[in-house]
Amino acid sequence: MVRITATVLRRHSFNAHPLLLEVPISELVPGDIIQLSAGDMVPANVRLFTSRDLFISEAIS
Repeated sequence: MVRITATVLRRHSFNAHPLLLEVPISELVPGDIIQLSAGDMVPANVRLFTSRDLFISEAIS
């Protein structure tokens, strides 16, 4: 069984430093910062902050 995950920067409390975590996409919450790499699927509606050499292919799966 394949489990789809996303790599996110997430704070566990207001004063904590953000941690880089791999979480199931069903557990993404507003405020998560998603880190994408080549070949990754975008797991949600997102706002793009920065990119380098970005190529997008929209396909229905």
